[in-house]
Amino acid sequence: MIAFDIEVLCDLLRDSNLSSKARLCYFVLHWFASKKNGCFPSYNDLAYTMNVSKESVNKAIKELERNRYIYVGKRQARNTRGKMRIYSNVYFMYNLNERFEIIEEGKNPNDIIRERLKKMSGKI
Repeated sequence: MIAFDIEVLCDLLRDSNLSSKARLCYFVLHWFASKKNGCFPSYNDLAYTMNVSKESVNKAIKELERNRYIYVGKRQARNTRGKMRIYSNVYFMYNLNERFEIIEEGKNPNDIIRERLKKMSGKI
């Protein structure tokens, strides 16, 4: 499991734009996360772990994404015919520097996640 970015965690706890369910969802996503800061639990798994409805999970995810705590991407896989199809959502948690680049500098969240994945795979 990854370590929490303490500054992001402090922001999250003080952020009046977030509901308590959104905060709980952030912790649960961290619990599911791998070393790449990414995870792909289903809404059913999140709802079960949080003891809330799937609708509550959906709202919490949207709150976290809107407030730039997480990035929601699409994980793809090839089907039996070799065509790409969307498999599931993948969730990435931003660190403090990434949040700053998005919020203050207007950087594209897609670019930040792409850069992180390249660095982690050794392509940079």
